[in-house]
Amino acid sequence: MSSFIMPTGASADIKELEYIAALQQTQKVIRTDGTVSGADILLFLKSKYGIVMLDSDADRFSRAVGGFLPAKVEEESAKPSGWLKKLKFGGKKNKDDAVVDTEKPTGAEEVKEEDNYDGADNAGNEEEEDPLYLDIVQMLSLLMIPQLLLADDENSADQDVVQRVLSSMLTSIGDTESGGLEEVELSEALVWNLLMSRGEKILAEDKELVKAMVESAGGAGCKLNKESFAKALTSDVMDFKKHIDMTSPTDVFQDIWGFHLAQSVSKGPTCDSKIEDALKEKNDDNQFQYSFVKTATSLDSALGSFRSFTYQLYLWVFNLTFLLYVNIGYGETLSGINCWHSHFMCDIANNIWFWFTLGLVFWVTAALVFIPVSLGNMNDPDSWLPLISSLCLLGYSLTGYINFMVHPTERAQEIVDSFVLYGPLMTLNLVISVILFVDMVSYPIGEFWNKRDDAKEDGESYYLSSFESRPYTFGVPTFKLKSDKKLAAIFKTSRLINNALQLHKKPDTDKYALKESEVMREYVLRGSAHEENTASLVWTWKNIWSRSLFWHEGIWFHSRLLVGQVTMIITTCLIFALMIHVTSNMVDTVEEWRADIVDDSMSSASEFASKAIPKKGDVILSSIVGISVSMVVAITLISLQIPSTVSTILKYRTGVMPTLHDPFFTAKYRNNADLMFYNVANQLYALLGSMLLFWFLGGLAVFIYIWELTRDGMKALTALCIGLVVTILMKMVVVGEFRKRYNQAFHRTNPAAANVVALLMESWQLGLGAGVALSRFAIFLLAAAFWLGRIDEVFLAENVRIGTYAFDLLPFHFRKEIFVYEAHTHPYIERLGSMYLMKLKYGDTFINDAGSAWRRLFVNVLVPWTAKMRMKRRSISEGDEED
Repeated sequence: MSSFIMPTGASADIKELEYIAALQQTQKVIRTDGTVSGADILLFLKSKYGIVMLDSDADRFSRAVGGFLPAKVEEESAKPSGWLKKLKFGGKKNKDDAVVDTEKPTGAEEVKEEDNYDGADNAGNEEEEDPLYLDIVQMLSLLMIPQLLLADDENSADQDVVQRVLSSMLTSIGDTESGGLEEVELSEALVWNLLMSRGEKILAEDKELVKAMVESAGGAGCKLNKESFAKALTSDVMDFKKHIDMTSPTDVFQDIWGFHLAQSVSKGPTCDSKIEDALKEKNDDNQFQYSFVKTATSLDSALGSFRSFTYQLYLWVFNLTFLLYVNIGYGETLSGINCWHSHFMCDIANNIWFWFTLGLVFWVTAALVFIPVSLGNMNDPDSWLPLISSLCLLGYSLTGYINFMVHPTERAQEIVDSFVLYGPLMTLNLVISVILFVDMVSYPIGEFWNKRDDAKEDGESYYLSSFESRPYTFGVPTFKLKSDKKLAAIFKTSRLINNALQLHKKPDTDKYALKESEVMREYVLRGSAHEENTASLVWTWKNIWSRSLFWHEGIWFHSRLLVGQVTMIITTCLIFALMIHVTSNMVDTVEEWRADIVDDSMSSASEFASKAIPKKGDVILSSIVGISVSMVVAITLISLQIPSTVSTILKYRTGVMPTLHDPFFTAKYRNNADLMFYNVANQLYALLGSMLLFWFLGGLAVFIYIWELTRDGMKALTALCIGLVVTILMKMVVVGEFRKRYNQAFHRTNPAAANVVALLMESWQLGLGAGVALSRFAIFLLAAAFWLGRIDEVFLAENVRIGTYAFDLLPFHFRKEIFVYEAHTHPYIERLGSMYLMKLKYGDTFINDAGSAWRRLFVNVLVPWTAKMRMKRRSISEGDEED
């Protein structure tokens, strides 16, 4: 039900990059050119890591990691060179600064602007500075850094990629036609020609940048081969290899800073006063000022920055059971307003009071219970808050038993008798409390023990050395899941490179097409040629079991989805017990009614009542069938939700479902993404409604066949349906034979005969219309009952609405949570985040203009089809964006 044909080639890789761009953008109107602004990056750093920077540093930070000025449409210009502004990269920006020397280096070849469009408009100076942006090419340049660092190793297989790109790059300027690669010497003229051949005219005009690029590759006069090219690509980012181990079971934040995100406020730079004022006071033009703020990591369901997923699941079960059984036990406090007599307005007032106080009680209970107990899930080895949280847990877990102690035994027995779920809820809550208590106590004690016994060798940080030895009593810690993101980023980037190289290679040969025109031709012909059937029920659970879904695709299930799954399982068990209990009560009630009939002296009424009141066996059989159908539906709904989530994520990543180019993407998802907090309750009550409806429908279908008053009518209806079905099957056989003889696709092989047959079939269908009405009613009823329990899939089409009101909004809320989660934890975004953190901490020593320019050349040659995003017209003018 969730499977689809997923594209897997180079075209799908570009769609995923566009998807990443759409997730990172934060402005009201989406930029369809796929650019990311400095303001977007600063908001990402604050949302994910709790890092606050000055808004005035947004452009400077974007510029520092390779940003450029945005595209701007020139209305009167018909030439492509009028579409984009100058790319500000290596030259001076302020009009008071020295003018950049744009003299062509000696030996540089003439390159026609029309043939090598770089998207630059050289005419005129901009009156005001526009925001700086990262485009798809520059984002991909950042994503490539770890792979390029691997290529810097002489024994690495990735050097073949560098060799192929270098060959294509030199061939484009004609420097490999005589003497071979070993004869090419590095010079400013060579770099100038390389930049011009790839449309980077503004970069080529920056003499200082060209000189720096030559120096980063080894200096003038040295040979430009794969070793020197690899050096040029990585010389400014070697710190990444020193500080981040792409296979270690830690997240990148800890790799870079040496402590957990939960410890950022205590160990990182903070501002005691107002953050903006404090940062401005210590602002330095050469460094980026930042401060850490609290992020409440133990409650962060979007990012999953708490200590253990399993703990979080137990915590939610504890909270759910606590809310239910405490409010059941003290339900009389919500009785409402006393009225002197029955009145409609009084009933309305009572209901308003009930629902308001119920919501208020749930709200206050969650604040007083969930937040203190959640402190035990902080990923802070130095904190003793888990022990304090465990004391709160002990008090809350005894609340249910206090209810029995306060009330007399008769009252306690009345509670249990009136609601069969109270006892199991209280017992489950107590069991979960014991599990959480043991985990809370063992974590800080175990951390203290490890910290005492761990020997710090060679200055190694304790936070890194003791990771694998820490006790996690009842589950896998989140850092092991986060380490899968590193592996997924490596796999996905390698796959992108391999897909691109396949298009550089001529089909059915081992020869590479070195000319850009040949590569682009292969992209058009074969870029979307690869597909595979994915995301089916079996495929998903198989890949979850083998963990390839985490290592290859980097799909990591957010905690709220898993909480919803656990909640659905608990709800299924409780509703099953409730249906058994209700069935038992119905049987007792039916037996009492039939006993009263026997004592009735009126024979005629007694005879009718004995037929009307169902027998005990009829009720039991009907309810058993209904319960069985309901349980099958519940199990199906639970088992389908994770595969459906995986399917939705992969569809958006590969462009099967649009994001960046969807005109309604902002209105449907980005404007109110905070509504994702509906999802857990939506999952619970949607499943509850579907189970109860199928219990009713399944039981009713059996009951009306065995109930004495409806038995004969159902026999006649069944005979009618069988007759219609048999006749319809006969008609289908006849239509099939006529189709073979007189029709083919949308055309008629015998027009006259086809017209006669069409008239006869239309007349016949008028007589079988009752079958259409019955089948349509049954199909729609069953489908609606089933999809009532699915908030992960859209049941009603988007055009099924009245005016602007759409009937089924729950699937959109479900997808909003997917987007929020992906915007923080997609493998590519995790890697981009690591680059931002490295730049923030190490400043000018990490990423410089020369290295960025070389990597931009690398990407332009390896995936030349990304240039279309740089040359694309802005679909929305600046004036419209402000409106």
